[in-house]
Amino acid sequence: MAHWGYMTKNGPSTWGKDFPIANGERQSPIDIVTSAAEYDSDVQGSNPLSTNYTPESEVKLVNNGHSIMCQITKKGVLTGGPLGKDEYSLEQFHLHWGAKDGRGSEHTVDGKMYASEPGVACNQFKVISDNCANTSDYWTYLGSLTTPPLFESVTWIVFKEPVEYSKEQLLALRNLVDSDGNNMQDNFRPPAPLKQRKVKKTFT
Repeated sequence: MAHWGYMTKNGPSTWGKDFPIANGERQSPIDIVTSAAEYDSDVQGSNPLSTNYTPESEVKLVNNGHSIMCQITKKGVLTGGPLGKDEYSLEQFHLHWGAKDGRGSEHTVDGKMYASEPGVACNQFKVISDNCANTSDYWTYLGSLTTPPLFESVTWIVFKEPVEYSKEQLLALRNLVDSDGNNMQDNFRPPAPLKQRKVKKTFT
């Protein structure tokens, strides 16, 4: 895989050279325009989104040069909602953050960017963003991985309720070193065009 990162020389604006799908029809992240999101009672229906996961007492965090990642070792299951009747095992979570509090999240809501965004990845590239404990109010849409190879095989679930971080936690993240030898900051991809997609929501 070609070397990629978040610097000017190898950042998101350059990814299309090695990964043409970067300009595809269902790329992520996106800006969620709340007034345009469509309420869909069928998304929850009789089979609401649910998670079955027991937090681990000890976790191993890995700096992969682009983010901090945690591999989930205990069996966890996600099912329901836009995922239907299939069950998906929780695999890992990772983080994106900014150099300052006013930026860092990949998804934006009505143009607002948050200081960070956690992503939880499940097998078959089903991804949940934000707080897994809150499974009632969320937006969902068809998208992609937000890092190369940018595969367009992701069902995104972005929860309405944001996660809170302390200043100390954000400072610790900003002091990490990336694969270019710099402080690991602003490791997020800007929103991609929505194009012909629809964003659905579970709340009115």
